[in-house]
Amino acid sequence: MSPTRTYHSALYRDFASIKDRRPGPIIRFFEQHEKAIRQLDFDEYFEMLTAYCDALFEAGAYAEHRLVADEVIAGVIDANIGIYQGKDLFYHTLFRKAASCYHVRHFAEATHILRELIKISPTDALARRFLHRCLFRQYPRWIQGARALAIFLVLWSLLVTVVELLWVRALYLQWVWLFEYVRYGLLAGALLVLGAAFGWHYLRTGWQARAFANEAARRKREARTSRRQP
Repeated sequence: MSPTRTYHSALYRDFASIKDRRPGPIIRFFEQHEKAIRQLDFDEYFEMLTAYCDALFEAGAYAEHRLVADEVIAGVIDANIGIYQGKDLFYHTLFRKAASCYHVRHFAEATHILRELIKISPTDALARRFLHRCLFRQYPRWIQGARALAIFLVLWSLLVTVVELLWVRALYLQWVWLFEYVRYGLLAGALLVLGAAFGWHYLRTGWQARAFANEAARRKREARTSRRQP
């Protein structure tokens, strides 16, 4: 970028003069003038594009942000941009893209992005935790089976309740206690199945996230060591 630049286009000056820096005004300005913005030179266009990209994310427009983030990342790579406006723009944008993918339920894509980020920075605790969350949200088939079993047990508890109310309490009061135990046992079984399934999945995905991050850290240490050796 050109820190010594003294001339700016009128459109850029209008953008820079926006007093309200909340996401809404920035998004509206960019979308109203998008065609003209894209005809500016790279420095001005890219600064406005990155501001628009961040504004979309902060406004919760995750589907749109996911697409614009790709354009920012491509610009970073093409122009070989490192630190931009005080931050690692590549890492910053890629991390936020992962968050947008998560919010629009593209968990596999978010997981892939976070794995790449952890390869870059294995010590990033936030990326590690986020990877765990994305892995957890990708439920395997046996989780669906556990849900189905829990629903089956709940339905049986409802059937037992109906039988108890319509038949046992009217004719066989001495057996009410047994039906209550069965009903509560079925409900407890449903909760136990769900708790065990999701608890194991949580522990399992946490181990996977830690193992991946630790392996990435090991490889990065080995790469640094090999570069130092003559």
